[in-house]
Amino acid sequence: MNLLRALPPRESAVAACARSLKESIVRGELAAGSALPPERELAATFGVNRLTLRAALSQLGAAGLLSVRHGSGNVVRDFMQDGGPDLLPTLVSLARDGRQWREVVRDMLAVRRALARAALERLSEELSARGLGELEAAVEQFAAEAERPGATPDTVAAADQQLIRALLKQTSVVLALTANPIFRVLEQLPELRAAMFAEPALNVAAYRQLIVGLKAKDPLTAQQVLDALSLMDAALLERLASWRTHR
Repeated sequence: MNLLRALPPRESAVAACARSLKESIVRGELAAGSALPPERELAATFGVNRLTLRAALSQLGAAGLLSVRHGSGNVVRDFMQDGGPDLLPTLVSLARDGRQWREVVRDMLAVRRALARAALERLSEELSARGLGELEAAVEQFAAEAERPGATPDTVAAADQQLIRALLKQTSVVLALTANPIFRVLEQLPELRAAMFAEPALNVAAYRQLIVGLKAKDPLTAQQVLDALSLMDAALLERLASWRTHR
């Protein structure tokens, strides 16, 4: 089992150890209930000292991936049962070159739509006039970037993230925190960003329609936005499949 994998530039030794172990757990190379090798052996494998290794193990323990069992040392926990949404970026990254790519991205988009539904329900119930004004300004800032000559999927994605954060600010801390893993997935997958914002005019139109509906207090607004998002996600998956076929 190769625990030590290629390290990205500037990645700290602690982060590198934690990442490699996390990936091995998610891949199933380190099975739930199994004990890790002794710390001395692991430290030698990674080429780090034991203090660095323990810091990495502490991170995985805090993430619910490891537990310390008397007489057994560090034991792998069932990430499907004990892990959290912060594992999404790792899961998507590992699947990007495998057959599970489409399934993982499809499910992530479904989670995003569920989050959007919860946020829209809160907005339709509790949005103040001031909050609506802030959202409208955020939509127009996004539109300005999306329509700017020379805008790239990366710059549009960054503007979209700011807009979504502004939207979630009007809902709840719980929803805002739940969105963070999705943002991290987008940050590490440039092809997904490119597919999501291949036609930014559609994104702008959907957001502006949302503002119109919120102003009118139209009870159908949430469903109309979700329907549009569902169609856009279907087109995104087709675009990704086409790009990967012709790579």
